[in-house]
Amino acid sequence: MGSVSSKLRASHGRRGAALSAPLFICYVPRGGACRAILALAGEFSESCQEAVPGNPGPTAKYFRQRADLRRRARKFLLADEVAVRKVQAHMLLSCMLDLNDTTMIEVNGTSLATFQQGRGDPVTLVHGGVSDLRSWTGQMSALSRDFRVLCYSRRFHAPNAPIPPDQPDTFQTHVDDLAALIDHLGTAPTHIVAHSWGGLIALVLATQRPEMCRSLVLIEAPSVTVHLEIPPKPLQLLKLFLSNPKFAVAIAKLGAGTFGPAEKAFRKGDDKAAIAHFGRGVLGDRAFDGLSEERYQQVWDNRGPDRAQVLYHGFPDLRNVPLSRVTMPVLLLSGNSSPVVFRRLNDALADRLPNAIHRIIPNASHIVQEDAPDEVNAQIAGFLKT
Repeated sequence: MGSVSSKLRASHGRRGAALSAPLFICYVPRGGACRAILALAGEFSESCQEAVPGNPGPTAKYFRQRADLRRRARKFLLADEVAVRKVQAHMLLSCMLDLNDTTMIEVNGTSLATFQQGRGDPVTLVHGGVSDLRSWTGQMSALSRDFRVLCYSRRFHAPNAPIPPDQPDTFQTHVDDLAALIDHLGTAPTHIVAHSWGGLIALVLATQRPEMCRSLVLIEAPSVTVHLEIPPKPLQLLKLFLSNPKFAVAIAKLGAGTFGPAEKAFRKGDDKAAIAHFGRGVLGDRAFDGLSEERYQQVWDNRGPDRAQVLYHGFPDLRNVPLSRVTMPVLLLSGNSSPVVFRRLNDALADRLPNAIHRIIPNASHIVQEDAPDEVNAQIAGFLKT
């Protein structure tokens, strides 16, 4: 793999570049099968370089090529569906949305990078932490066949102006930014599809401005503070443990094994260790180690707001948020390879929301829409069309 690895690393950063070798070491068998998949990756990269005027996202040929890849990869991988899905999902990064092709929109005292595509009922995509609008690459072209799709990079996330050192990043500001963007574009009521921290933002917007939200798709929103503070007080945790012991243990493990160590590392100024604690905690070791160089770089470039969140305000207290106001249809999505706490949080949220359903996506970690774009797109499209 040495020469192949060098070749792939030399292509890092180019649009349409092949996948980095460590990804294949993680998910694809060595030997002939690996060489065959690498050859397919080369063909796939060439197809992604065919630009469509006005559309820097994945081309129509991308989707045909991906279908062909699935058929041919099965032959080489002996129908190892998990490996095929992982290869496909990470190949999508070769056609990642280009930050240089975004349009800046001034709202709420800041400038936000946006990308719009398609016609029809509006759909707004809200990304999670240590990410930016590129995390929706796998959804833009698929959803824009039937909808007018907007994705944007939240305040302080690339390519927007970074957060200044020692500046807090308040949660409500991001809720206000989303409301202002929807107002500016005149897209209310819009379907909102949101991941992780973006899911919390969308959920709170739906309680404050329900007239803006036609429906919600929330992908593993970390709704811990609907139930207790972070860090939790002993009595709160005890009450939760008595009523739902498995849920309480899952939340305690997330705090002690992920948020606590990440906060300690950020306070020491060790951002690399903080990102490792956070990434391994919310993705799992295998998924974090399997991130491509490009995707890890996206994490690293967007760590500033997460550092500010940890050092200053932390999680918003949602215990008194009126979830009964969220009467619009809600689809909750979880990855079955994600830490169990996210599935338990979605189960609890489904019980509290008046009109919610919970679906679990196979072979997906916390970045569900990136790991399993086909399954997620099918779930979203089916839900939005009902």
